Amino acid sequence: AVGNISSTILFVIFRPNIVSYLPYFSDFNVVLKSGFFTSFAALIRRGETVSPELIIGKMADISGAALFSRGMGFIKFSSSIVLGMISPVVAPYLAKSHREGEILADSYIKVNLLVSGICWPILAVAAVFAEQAITLMFGEQWTAAAPIASILAIWALLGMFYVNFEALLLTIGKEKYTFLYQVTLTIFTIIA
Repeated sequence: AVGNISSTILFVIFRPNIVSYLPYFSDFNVVLKSGFFTSFAALIRRGETVSPELIIGKMADISGAALFSRGMGFIKFSSSIVLGMISPVVAPYLAKSHREGEILADSYIKVNLLVSGICWPILAVAAVFAEQAITLMFGEQWTAAAPIASILAIWALLGMFYVNFEALLLTIGKEKYTFLYQVTLTIFTIIA
């Protein structure tokens, strides 16, 4: 609460003159054109994240869904530390490369090699030592999630090849394709 109040006060004091306190809808179609597809892509991405648990919960039992969720949580935790630090700078880096006329494919490959170079060892260790790590983090009652986590770590390793693809699509102004990309990923996730 204090943080929100402080942010609001700082905004009021330091806001640029072009920022209005009142909502307006001019150029709304420009924002909607871009925001529509990226918003729905985010919605589909969320569906992709929870669909395995929903399917397992429906087809198996609650313990299967819980073990999958714990294994997935461990792998997401393992990779999100690095991705959380790198992801915010990927789109600006790709945009800068695009603006400066560099070969965007080279920049994209460079970013993916960097991310993979950092995440692959982390995920490889997570795959090999899943049981020990899960026991340490969550307790012995969750060791049955270790084999699931090992498989998911390999899946996440493969995902490093295209982890920044959505940022690339946004950089080149292909917002519509981010939606199609997320739909495709969701279909493959559900099939797998």
